[in-house]
Amino acid sequence: MTDSKEDSELMEEAYRDEAAWNSAVRETRKRDPVACGDLLRYGSVVKTWSKDPERDLREAIRIFDKESVPVEAAWCRVDLISFLEDDNWEKEALLDDAYKAFEVAGDRSGMTSVLEERGEADAYIIDSDDMSWEERQKYMDQGYTIRTGYKKKKEFLEESDPTNGPALAMGAGAIIGMLSFIGLMSWEGGILNTIFLASITGCLTGLGVVVAGIYLMWKVTHQK
Repeated sequence: MTDSKEDSELMEEAYRDEAAWNSAVRETRKRDPVACGDLLRYGSVVKTWSKDPERDLREAIRIFDKESVPVEAAWCRVDLISFLEDDNWEKEALLDDAYKAFEVAGDRSGMTSVLEERGEADAYIIDSDDMSWEERQKYMDQGYTIRTGYKKKKEFLEESDPTNGPALAMGAGAIIGMLSFIGLMSWEGGILNTIFLASITGCLTGLGVVVAGIYLMWKVTHQK
């Protein structure tokens, strides 16, 4: 594809309109394969124009591999993961190929995306809670991502007692039941009135909350 004004307008319209996108994909397949790959990925990931995102991303990967555009091919491989079944054997191979391409190109954003897909820690994200400003700036200049507060949050989550919630539920249920029972005791008999009905309802509600709290406590304490 040449850099003519007509071609530029065609590509601009292709990123705005689905019909123009379809037309541009057909026209660029032979004239400008790389542009075609960009459009295929755009229609599959950014928009929902693709009728078969998996097929189009695979085509984009083939195009970028053939045209020696490894980083774009790597991004398509990462994107393709979300369209595959969880137990698909191909996932790990796609991530391996993508990570190698990102590593060669020094694309830390790409490497991070691969690590996130794998659920692994990112070597380029640094916890800076114990660092001085000068140390933080040094790592930032090297391209690292600096995060603060993560250590404290992690310690808080690790120290949090999982039985706190169930214990709170049992305590609240007991209080509701006790207050309702006091109201019931103040009923002097005779016809049913609002105090009696509210007290009975409160007692049953409190008992239900206590039972739920006991169940949750049992569930937490018996988790493997």
